[in-house]
Amino acid sequence: GLVKPGDVLCTLCNEAFPADLLVVCASGGAGAFISTVNLDGETNLKLRTAPKIFAHFQESASGRQSETAEADLDAVVSDLCRRQLHVRLPAPCADIAEMNAILSFAEGMLDSDSAAWDSFAPRGCVLRNTSWMLSIAAYAGKDTKQCLNSANVSGKVSSMQALLNRCVYGLLI
Repeated sequence: GLVKPGDVLCTLCNEAFPADLLVVCASGGAGAFISTVNLDGETNLKLRTAPKIFAHFQESASGRQSETAEADLDAVVSDLCRRQLHVRLPAPCADIAEMNAILSFAEGMLDSDSAAWDSFAPRGCVLRNTSWMLSIAAYAGKDTKQCLNSANVSGKVSSMQALLNRCVYGLLI
């Protein structure tokens, strides 16, 4: 796909996530609400919050007017790049509830923070009731939780259909 781990993404309201994402900041300041109905069938919205290491970005993004949102997002992305964010993730695994990361900035490698499941937005889920969310792609493509949990399913064929298939095969040969 086009999204690679480490890419910074801005997702708008009612858009699906193209990868497993780590929340950096969201409009409104409280975090981002996501719909996981495509993942687990639950219709209630879930709150995803940014890890504490991103508190500065969340504060600068909250309470701003929509016309300055684009400039604010540009400033956040520039600041992330300037401060050289390091994200350490475990190898991809299929366990949906296991999402952990260790985060640090280059200037203060001793000051690190961790991120748990409530800071991640899984691929296929949708941003709801939140104007926008800035995030970092954690896992993409075949490494996402959704792909690791999908299985090849053989087609279901009734015994009657199987018998008819053998009869038709016998007639043709």
